[in-house]
Amino acid sequence: MTLDLKTARRTLSNLATSTSSESSYRIEFLNIKTEMFFSIKKLSIPGNLPSGTYRAEVFEVTSEGEKVLSNFEFSIPFKEELETQNQISITPPVEVQSPKDLNLSILLELRKQDQISHENERQLWETKLDGLRAAYEAESRRLNESHKNEIDRINKDWEYKLEITKNNQILLEAERTKLTRAIESRVKGELKNGSQTEGFDLTKALENPLILSLLGKTLGLEVPNIPTGSGGIDMAQIMQLASGLMNQTPSTGGQTNSIMEIINRGK
Repeated sequence: MTLDLKTARRTLSNLATSTSSESSYRIEFLNIKTEMFFSIKKLSIPGNLPSGTYRAEVFEVTSEGEKVLSNFEFSIPFKEELETQNQISITPPVEVQSPKDLNLSILLELRKQDQISHENERQLWETKLDGLRAAYEAESRRLNESHKNEIDRINKDWEYKLEITKNNQILLEAERTKLTRAIESRVKGELKNGSQTEGFDLTKALENPLILSLLGKTLGLEVPNIPTGSGGIDMAQIMQLASGLMNQTPSTGGQTNSIMEIINRGK
């Protein structure tokens, strides 16, 4: 029995599913009219075969050798016959519908129209949502930019105020240093003037042997060198001696000046 091209290809597909997926195949084709012979290592019918009747023999190639799986004859129609078959297959069959099928067709048509209406409505809502989403994103960007500008303005304002504060601090520090130096200069001047106008201390003067010697020479008196336990002068004795000399007159010149007067005159 000679198979048509479609049935022959379906037969090869069935052979592929009935054997192992790891198997390899070889097909021998023989044109019965021209006795043209060729083989391919693929389980399919080439699409460029010329029209005619062929005998096909399918082999499964294994490690043990080749094993025949199937053989059959098929025909490839001429071009005019193929176009006629295609036209016949394209023509839809005319069927008489029963009332039940007619109602079903009406319902299906109504359902199709509802689906189209819902799809149009969905697209409309998607368009509206896209517009709202774009408006929201634009407003969000505007607010973010506004907040950023406000933050930058506040930061610049505080940086300006901080710079003014730093400058004021530098000026205050300079004024403080200047005032401190003026006060130190004033205090040093007053201390210097105070040391120059400080009065004569009799006790300290009498503690100095050189002053005692000068005092004795001035008054024409002999002032004894009275040692103390520590090697110095006994201040009590010196004060007693000074008190006795306050109203004593010297032996020469007839002068009546006391030590206090001489001391006051020295000031």
